[in-house]
Amino acid sequence: MGQGKLRVLALRDGDRLVAVMPCAEQRDSSHARWAPLGEGQSDYLDGTFAAGFEQPALEAVLDWLDRAGYNRFEVTDLHQRSGLLTAHCPAGWQTEESLHNVCPVVTLPPTGTDLRVTLPPRQLRNVRYYRARARNLGEIHFECATEETFPALFRKFFLLHRARWTERGQTGVLADAKLEQFHLEAAGAFLERKMLRLYVLYVGESIAGAIYTFTHRRRAYCYLAGFDPKYKPLSPGTLLIAHTIESALAEGCEAVDFLRGNEAYKYFWGARDQPTYRRVFRREK
Repeated sequence: MGQGKLRVLALRDGDRLVAVMPCAEQRDSSHARWAPLGEGQSDYLDGTFAAGFEQPALEAVLDWLDRAGYNRFEVTDLHQRSGLLTAHCPAGWQTEESLHNVCPVVTLPPTGTDLRVTLPPRQLRNVRYYRARARNLGEIHFECATEETFPALFRKFFLLHRARWTERGQTGVLADAKLEQFHLEAAGAFLERKMLRLYVLYVGESIAGAIYTFTHRRRAYCYLAGFDPKYKPLSPGTLLIAHTIESALAEGCEAVDFLRGNEAYKYFWGARDQPTYRRVFRREK
């Protein structure tokens, strides 16, 4: 997957590791370009910094690139609190900053509330309507993947995701076998760290859909979903997102992040745009 050579820049303060920045090096006939790993795939990009080391880490990275003969470092998908966005541009470099994309986010009320005080009235009615329709076919319930059930449920999620996009005559973002394997490994690592929230929707005894989400630092992230096309009239996506929001409320999360893209359905849930940024550093001539 991807292009270029893998490069990992690490900064140490004595024996202490204080910054890590996985990057990709790309070359063409005119110049060499460095960018954080995950560009074009990840919804947010950044380095990993110990508190207070964002500025010295950026300076060290640009200094190393300069001495190695590179004159450009470009970062996209930066959160507004990103250390690579807030750090000052070092002397000898020029920087350009611009808006890059948006990630619609639902801000959640305090723990203990429910969907009635969280969702816009119209979307709350939609949730109630589709829950009632689903119950006409059988009892509905949700399962969250555990260590024991994860391998089977995640494979089922892949099949549901593929079925959803096949119905549209498209492949979806998980069609590549390498990317599928990456997510299998990454989601397994999330599970070990108690971050994964893979929810599966059952209608009666049948699996109608699944949603791949994760939670970190009181924020839930809705990544990908899939459903059995025969259950499309029940809007499994609506039921799965409603369950994700309810679960995030129960866990005390402050927000549900729909990640990159301004698809219309995200705003039905009351999401508001959170911008991401692009920053380019060029060596002064």
